[in-house]
Formats: sequence, C-alpha cells, structure tokens
Amino acid sequence: MNVGKINPIEVLHTQEGIRILFIILNIFAFIADKTTEENLNDKNEESSNFANDVYIFITIINLVILIYYLWINYKYLSEAKENGKNEQAFKIKNLAYIVSMIALILFLYVQLTNRSETVEETSLY
Repeated sequence: MNVGKINPIEVLHTQEGIRILFIILNIFAFIADKTTEENLNDKNEESSNFANDVYIFITIINLVILIYYLWINYKYLSEAKENGKNEQAFKIKNLAYIVSMIALILFLYVQLTNRSETVEETSLY
C-alpha cells in the first residue's frame, strides 16, 4: 500500500515545530508545578485543579505528537517494504509508539477519573 512519499525537509520543519511546542509545554508544566507547590503550602484546591488540567492538556498534546510520529514511521515502513530494505527497525519503533500511546491513554484515564480532594493525591510526583 502506497501511503505517499516522505519529504524529509518537511518532516524536519515539523519536528522543529514540535520542539518549540515542547518548550512551551514545559513552561506550562513549570507554572503548574509552581501552583501545585503553592497549593501544598496554602491548601488551595483551585490551584490543584488548574495544575491537574495543565497536566491533562500536556498529556493530550503528547498523545497527538505520538500519533504523528507513528504515522511518519508507518510511511517509512511502507517505503522500506517497497524498496526491499530492512523493515525490522521500523516495526520495533511502531511497537514502541503504540506501547507509549497505551501508557498515555491509561495515564489520561486515571487523571480524568480520579478527581481527588487533596493536592497530594492529584499532583504528579
């Protein structure tokens, strides 16, 4: 099955954008960590909910990025099949992406269903 040729320059530009996105997400994670720290000191529940929402948002973005990498790797796997190249590395990467996605989905499920009342139970350590 031909899923289209890969433009390596386009992939590099997209990965550059993903790196910038990760920098922005890390800034949000830093802010969420600071609000969690304040919440531990003040016992303020609103800060905990804000931090938890930020963590959930970051997890969803990570899941979307993993889907993108799985799609790109699938295209590389298709090209390797067409050209008779070794496919094993691409298959292992696909398996790793799928396992990572399952882990993120399970983590997201736990974060969404376990809305505890205390900061210690909702914060990420």
